[in-house]
Amino acid sequence: MMCVCKKLIVLFVAVVLAGCAHFQAEQSQIPEVLPSQSQQRSQLSRLMKYHRLLQKKTEQELSKEYSEVRERFLDEQSDQDRAKYTLLLSLPNTSFHDLTTALHLLNEWPQKTRLSAGSDSFRVLLVLLLKEQQYLEIQKRNLSQKLKDEEARSEALKKQVDDIKDMEKSLLRRNPN
Repeated sequence: MMCVCKKLIVLFVAVVLAGCAHFQAEQSQIPEVLPSQSQQRSQLSRLMKYHRLLQKKTEQELSKEYSEVRERFLDEQSDQDRAKYTLLLSLPNTSFHDLTTALHLLNEWPQKTRLSAGSDSFRVLLVLLLKEQQYLEIQKRNLSQKLKDEEARSEALKKQVDDIKDMEKSLLRRNPN
């Protein structure tokens, strides 16, 4: 009986040691997050939080924020301020909405600045979204102009029809039979 207990204990210890060795081997395969990667993720996270914050602000608060960020960017030219300035410029329905400038800021990102893969992907995505937004705004303007042209044409045709009706009435009054 004592022999069986010793064998069970030895077997148990062997299983525990094998499990620990296996767990340590799996842990070593987990990629390490380098401080620079963590910092880059943090920067993107801060930008996304900043964008959410902008969505909650009033027009007056946005105008004040725009002025402050614009001044800071023009003074310091930091990447963070460039990104914030671009996000502000891309906000629709604001007095400072300017997709052309926003796209210029993104496309002309200083070459000396090496962006992380995540930041560069974010920049490319933002460029694509802003180009699409710019295209849609141009389409909207074109369609709006076409609508105005059609309304003017419709009004001219309506006037012609009314003039013809008036001529018919006038003719009927002259010739009652």
